[in-house]
Amino acid sequence: MKTRTTLLLLLLAVGLGIWIKFFESKKPGTVEARREAGKVVNFDRDKLEGIAIQNGDDRIELRRQNGKWRLTAPVKDQADGAVVDNLISDIENWRKEGTIPAKEVAAEKGRMNEFGLVQSKLRLRLIEPDAPPEIWLGKDAAFEGKMYVRFANSKEVYLAAQTVRDDIVKKADDFRDRKLTDLTTAQVRRAIL
Repeated sequence: MKTRTTLLLLLLAVGLGIWIKFFESKKPGTVEARREAGKVVNFDRDKLEGIAIQNGDDRIELRRQNGKWRLTAPVKDQADGAVVDNLISDIENWRKEGTIPAKEVAAEKGRMNEFGLVQSKLRLRLIEPDAPPEIWLGKDAAFEGKMYVRFANSKEVYLAAQTVRDDIVKKADDFRDRKLTDLTTAQVRRAIL
């Protein structure tokens, strides 16, 4: 009887160890979960395949190809890696400054229109396997440097910094790489004019 109980407890302990190793260890810790909950959007930078920006009638699409960013719409060209990396960093660090629950927004008719989020002209979509829904950017809030934001599939509205909006209201030319070549000065041995 003792051997059977000991084996049963041993199997239970091994099963619990396997559960923790493969399932629980991949979940974010309390501090990390709280940090991620405070962000407007959570995504994996390494899995990001592209970014689509809709600014009124203008559509800009950036795609990662062979480790480099390319502008694929409205024209095809090399994208400025520093500008794209700055945009991605701003999206990664974009924090919720406040939340207006969907029930509160639904209770007051016209509130979504007041926020500029009924049919937003400025939209951002991340292209990746586990991408969040399209992000709609609305009007400026009464607080300096803040604006209203929501996901296309949600009625919940967030108050967030304007940094991402400032990054995406640019024209397609602002995302283009201005260099004629990827050569560095160390690679040049001589120049003939």
